[in-house]
Amino acid sequence: VAFAGLRGAVGIVLALSVVGDEQLPEKEFGRFKVQLLLQVGIIVTGTLFINGLLTKPLVKKMELTATSQMRQIRLHEGREEIVNAMATQSKILQMDRFFTHCDWNFVSNLAYSDLVGDAPKNLAVETVTVATEEYFKTFKQSVHALYTEDLVSASVVDLLIDFADNSLDQQ
Repeated sequence: VAFAGLRGAVGIVLALSVVGDEQLPEKEFGRFKVQLLLQVGIIVTGTLFINGLLTKPLVKKMELTATSQMRQIRLHEGREEIVNAMATQSKILQMDRFFTHCDWNFVSNLAYSDLVGDAPKNLAVETVTVATEEYFKTFKQSVHALYTEDLVSASVVDLLIDFADNSLDQQ
């Protein structure tokens, strides 16, 4: 961070504090203040430019961007833990009566493709659209199931279905 020019800010602030100091009379120190600010500005700009250009090659030379083998192993283990946790949670949700109408193949493919990195570039927009539609489809089916089991009244069903339809229309 210091090599790339952060230390230049301190020099500029110190120079500006001298230039703005009213205890130094303008008549005697006016030329000194201008020279000081100009010299500090040139030095800071020069070192920022030179060091800024040399930062990327220096980082590559020091191999600071390379992922260590231990880190790669830990990332792989972390991905496996996430996949296992997702599989477990997916099995639990599949048994839930509110999620019986879900397309679990779609959910699995979507979730796992993101983890392995073979997801298409425009997946984010596609995913939100499809997921929203699937969510509201499942929501409507769940509301209907609650109605058939006499757990909610017809007016509540109408209200919730209208909410789902309006939400889909806004997408």
